[in-house]
Amino acid sequence: MKKYFKIFFLSFQTFLEYRWELFSKYFVEMVGVFFMLFVWKAITDEYGNIGGYSFESFVVYYLLFGIFRNLKASDIWVTFDEWIRTGNLSIWLTKPMDAKMFAIFREISRVLMEMAVTLFVYVPIILLIPLFRHSIVISLETIIWVLLFSVLTFIFTSLFYLSIGLMAFWLKSTYGLGNIVQQTINILRGAWFPLDIAPLWFQNLVFALPFAYTLYTPIKIILGGGEKIDYLKGIWVLIVTSLICFVIVKLMWKTGLKQYEAVGQ
Repeated sequence: MKKYFKIFFLSFQTFLEYRWELFSKYFVEMVGVFFMLFVWKAITDEYGNIGGYSFESFVVYYLLFGIFRNLKASDIWVTFDEWIRTGNLSIWLTKPMDAKMFAIFREISRVLMEMAVTLFVYVPIILLIPLFRHSIVISLETIIWVLLFSVLTFIFTSLFYLSIGLMAFWLKSTYGLGNIVQQTINILRGAWFPLDIAPLWFQNLVFALPFAYTLYTPIKIILGGGEKIDYLKGIWVLIVTSLICFVIVKLMWKTGLKQYEAVGQ
């Protein structure tokens, strides 16, 4: 396990060297957030409150979205897609470490680095403006719930996106599939709009799936919304789906390696 922690620290140092690229990435992401706010400003000006959300409520929601949006380990599928397509996976198969664990620990360092930059950018805005300070709920219980969902989100998304990347064993490229999956998940997890303004049938669908609990639920916890029974349901769904993804990844890895070796890559 020590070697994986060493990978984590080395990867973290590497991301530190490219910190300005991270800041520029977040500048672009903030432009996207403000674009969505302009859209909702136009909508609320025309139709008034939407599903109980005023424009000010949308502002708070999207700023919190900016904080939690990068908790997912979505880069891992790109890593395995490249390794499998280029044949570089063979290098990792000869090393005394698990390629999957290497990628996961590298993702942990990336997510932590990006979260540090995110908090540096967004937290001062939230704390300095009274509208935001009065809209959020910060307590020990809130922090515990958010941390729990954050950890489970990372575990689930690592396994889920790893399964997408491993499909490169059978596909020429997973980029198209991966992008479609990501955009679909953005809708299901509340990236485009708060899920509680959607029709009831849509809410019933998304809350039966794990994706809403990776973004929408942590935001609602910070906003003081939802019930503990809903949080417990989310924890249960994330744990069960993570176990399912773990089994799927093991089967894909075992079967895929046979395919990989059979074609002489």
